[in-house]
Amino acid sequence: MKPLPLIIVAALAGGGLVWFLMKQSPEETPQHSAAAARGAQTISAPHAKSAEPVKAAPASPSKPSAADKAAEELKGSVLVNLGKVEDIGRQTGSMLAAEKELAMLRAIEAPARTPEQSRRLLELERQRATSLGSLPEITGFQNNPDEYARFFGSLLQQAGNLDAAHTKAVTDYMHIRGEAMVAAGLNAAKEPTDPAKEEAWEKQRDDFNEETVDGIAKILPPGEAARIGFTDKFVELLEQDFDKAQ
Repeated sequence: MKPLPLIIVAALAGGGLVWFLMKQSPEETPQHSAAAARGAQTISAPHAKSAEPVKAAPASPSKPSAADKAAEELKGSVLVNLGKVEDIGRQTGSMLAAEKELAMLRAIEAPARTPEQSRRLLELERQRATSLGSLPEITGFQNNPDEYARFFGSLLQQAGNLDAAHTKAVTDYMHIRGEAMVAAGLNAAKEPTDPAKEEAWEKQRDDFNEETVDGIAKILPPGEAARIGFTDKFVELLEQDFDKAQ
């Protein structure tokens, strides 16, 4: 059997031409095929003169939105989603709760560690590195009393396995302390750029942090703050004052 001939048919669709390949059925006669071809030529004739593709009309210029400007400024930057304030708090609380275990494992000479101890040490080192990578964000919580409170509430709930009542008490207290910090100009955004004023400002904030830690110790069950390692030195670590956090 001879292969069936193909008929190219053009039809108008959406203002442009759509081409179809159609097989001639055995029932079609040459006259039918010729008529179909003439019909296709007739339909496509008005468009035969223009071989250039149809160009879309240029969009009218519009003023860039704030989102567009922000996207342009961030182009080429690496963005990392650290999660919600509470997520960062829980992550940091897990690090705090594991500090003593981490120190113990570090103290064991590598050849003397069991495979399980080596695996656990690597896990805790990674956990700590992740938390330390969040410190710039954590320091910024000082500028927002609500975030400051939610962060420490989640941190201490995770580190001390606090119940709902203690967690709320900690969160409420840290909200008050966050507001007092901002009012006194001791939050991160108010850090002096003048070295001559830096030392006095740091001393004020250190005293403020010690008062905050003492207040938390009174809210938690007796001895709990010391047990989990919530000290003024730990707060200094969160503020990236590494020399005071040793």
